[in-house]
Amino acid sequence: MKIFKSNLSLNTTCPFHLSNNRLGKENLRLLALFHSASGIKSDKQPNMGEPTENLDPNFISGLLDAEGSFIISVVRRSKLKDSWIVQASLQVRMNSRDSALLVLVQRYFKGAGSFRYNAEANVVHYTITKLSDLVNIVVPHFKNYPLRSAKSLDFQLWAQCIEMMRNKQHLTDSGFNEILSLKSVLNWGLPVKIKALFPSVKPLVRPVFEASKFALDPYWVSGFSEGDSSFYVQIFNEKRVTLIFNVELHIREVSLLYKFKEFFGGVGNVNAYPARSIARYHVSGTSDLVNYILPHFDKFQLAGNKLPNYIVWSKILRLVESKAHLTSEGLDQIKELKLSLYNKDVKVSNSQETVSED
Repeated sequence: MKIFKSNLSLNTTCPFHLSNNRLGKENLRLLALFHSASGIKSDKQPNMGEPTENLDPNFISGLLDAEGSFIISVVRRSKLKDSWIVQASLQVRMNSRDSALLVLVQRYFKGAGSFRYNAEANVVHYTITKLSDLVNIVVPHFKNYPLRSAKSLDFQLWAQCIEMMRNKQHLTDSGFNEILSLKSVLNWGLPVKIKALFPSVKPLVRPVFEASKFALDPYWVSGFSEGDSSFYVQIFNEKRVTLIFNVELHIREVSLLYKFKEFFGGVGNVNAYPARSIARYHVSGTSDLVNYILPHFDKFQLAGNKLPNYIVWSKILRLVESKAHLTSEGLDQIKELKLSLYNKDVKVSNSQETVSED
């Protein structure tokens, strides 16, 4: 494992706003190291002068709603048997091909946190642990740009722990026990070993998630889709090509999927599968994809590793819309594009060329 700590910047695509931060030589070196380690291949090179993009705040919230974790750790001090350390962190774990996106997340959070690259698992961890950064940067962000999934419940519990730590309540027995109670319903709950060591701690009842009545923010939708959506292409026979936009969540978040359906004009379907504890929102009608899904992601673009897949998917959708799949030439082009859909070594241009019938 290697630890990287940096304030990197680079050029990607929307959703961004202007800024005037400068890249230092060390940041460029680390960025090149990240690209080399993760195998990123891109036509867009880091700006050697002034980078011009920042992620939209709601995109950040959507992305971390899908990929982030709010962690409270309780660790025994190695030399003191009955002394414990409470540690808080925000963690984001993504495929190493999304390291460039995580660099932009770090820049949004004012350079806070560090990166850890796991070569064996091919993932990058971005973690913020400094309490002052959590208090002054992370918590205010999510209060201003709220999470919309069940992770919002985790954030509320986690933020209570952060506030107690800020006030040094975790250093008292009562405060420490209260944090353990909060941790009992946060993420995976209390480890069995901690439960055994602190049997007097009263576990809380986790609140039931219900999606907010407010409409989803379009940048949040794109950020969340960067982590928890899929763009599929299915070729059944020589006459039938189906494209699907899909969001799959735990069944407890089915109410959020109905907010997705509402956001996309009521098109598509929401299905729950209790035996598998999952729920799914999917849109497969060509006209619905063209009229609702495509305009959204063309305007509020993805910003990470999923963007090249979307570009290929949208090209295939345009071909199917024009009925090019009914010709041998068009079907061959679709098959070729589908091969590149998850092949990261194939470079795809962002043009809108299609094949149509003569």
